Amino acid sequence: MFDDFVKRVLRADAPNKVWLTDITEHWTNTGKLYACAIKDVYSNRIVGY
Repeated sequence: MFDDFVKRVLRADAPNKVWLTDITEHWTNTGKLYACAIKDVYSNRIVGY
């Protein structure tokens, strides 16, 4: 386990209270492609991309 110096809250007691996001970059034949997903922590589902 690592110390959390930013004090992020990674638990939610109701939907739409805490979301996580990540973005990644992929090279394609025509250039870069960026993909991003938004996850609702309560339901553990992707709610947007």
